[in-house]
Amino acid sequence: MAEEIKRSPVRGRWERLKRSKIIMWLQILVVALGAIFILRTMYDIYVIKQQQHQLQIQIEELKQSNEALEQDKQRLQDPQAIEDVARDELGLVKPGEVPYVK
Repeated sequence: MAEEIKRSPVRGRWERLKRSKIIMWLQILVVALGAIFILRTMYDIYVIKQQQHQLQIQIEELKQSNEALEQDKQRLQDPQAIEDVARDELGLVKPGEVPYVK
């Protein structure tokens, strides 16, 4: 005959209580890790949006600079404009002219 081992009601209740506490702590851990993951993702999205905004500002500034350079390029297609720049900015003179220092 096989002997049956009987568990006491107190011990069974204690084991169920321990199991339910372990399950509860595991659930809390999963929720906490999920919250950390979500918060980290939201922070990463915020940082990316800030970088995107800064890049948009930089793009606008570069477009304006490019436009100014294009205008200078068009202006310097005229030989008279080139001569004006050579005289005013570089101090060059034509042969036979006397240089005037400002």
